[in-house]
Amino acid sequence: MEAQIVSFLIVMLAVLSQSKFVPTEVEGEDAKVEVIRETESCERVTKKEDYVVVNYTAKYSDDGKIFDQSEESHHLHFRFGDDEIFPVWEQSLMSMCVGDIREISVNAGVLIDNFHLPDFQKVVIPDPSRGDVVYRVELLEIWNRRLNPHTFNKMDANGDDKITKDEMKEFILSRNPEAHEKVESGIHNIFDHADQDDDGHIAVHEFPRHDEF
Repeated sequence: MEAQIVSFLIVMLAVLSQSKFVPTEVEGEDAKVEVIRETESCERVTKKEDYVVVNYTAKYSDDGKIFDQSEESHHLHFRFGDDEIFPVWEQSLMSMCVGDIREISVNAGVLIDNFHLPDFQKVVIPDPSRGDVVYRVELLEIWNRRLNPHTFNKMDANGDDKITKDEMKEFILSRNPEAHEKVESGIHNIFDHADQDDDGHIAVHEFPRHDEF
């Protein structure tokens, strides 16, 4: 799959020179899922194998203290079915439209039992001794593609959730040295197309995607 993405990027070098309150079972324990905001209609809803981008805030139920949240410029992204986020999240965020917000209430011990987040996910693990935690999650994007979910992270060499021209160049040439002659001007054109805020970087929500991915 990674080869498909490299191929698509190389092609670019040339071309560019619907959910209510729902109880969710989590390993025998109930996680309460409450709809905070629901879009009346949308083109599609989340399903297995989708790659999604979300904003979230996490707090302890006992005192309401926030212990984790995504940053405005660093949204959380993961793919359903690839063990990249807590299983309760995957089960609770199905059939969502972009713009929907849900709250997931679950015991912290149940949340993390026998599950280890991958290293690249910058998510704070709650203290299981604190009991229940509440996650408010807003769905920002659904990417309909068969993309290796680690590709962005592989290209993002320093792990700062954004890709520079040098990082993209190194990624492409390491996998296809023959692209050397057109890589400079091609990457410049890719950034012109994908760098929506013109900050000189491609963030995860700006990352080029295509139905063939």
